[in-house]
Amino acid sequence: MCILEGSAFQSTVRFLMEQEREDAHGYVVEFERAVRAVSPVLVYLRPTDATDHSRGIAAHRGEKWSADVSRYLEKTPYALGRKLQGTEGMHRLWTDYAELCDGLFERMSMPKLSISIEPSDLESTFRRSVDFLESTGHLRRP
Repeated sequence: MCILEGSAFQSTVRFLMEQEREDAHGYVVEFERAVRAVSPVLVYLRPTDATDHSRGIAAHRGEKWSADVSRYLEKTPYALGRKLQGTEGMHRLWTDYAELCDGLFERMSMPKLSISIEPSDLESTFRRSVDFLESTGHLRRP
């Protein structure tokens, strides 16, 4: 079984951060305990520059999406406490979230690989993921 970054961190850790909850590390400890029986590995796809990545996603998804997400995030305790507003506030929140996930990833005990991703080099990202999964016995080529 393979657990990709989105399954381990995405919504839960982000919601904990948005609500100013201090228990993200505890969540990850419990997450690892819950999945340990299936011998998981983690492939963490980390944008090289989280702020640039957030800006790229916003440009790709468009102004309406960016405005909707920004409005939602502005109302979270995390954004309110830091006076994060508009799309720049959204980018700052996503960057802070990436940094939180980096720290959580470092503390995890399961076999793991972090790959700094560049949109222009997705083939390398895929190749490194496959090599790692093969090296851990989680993927076998026919």
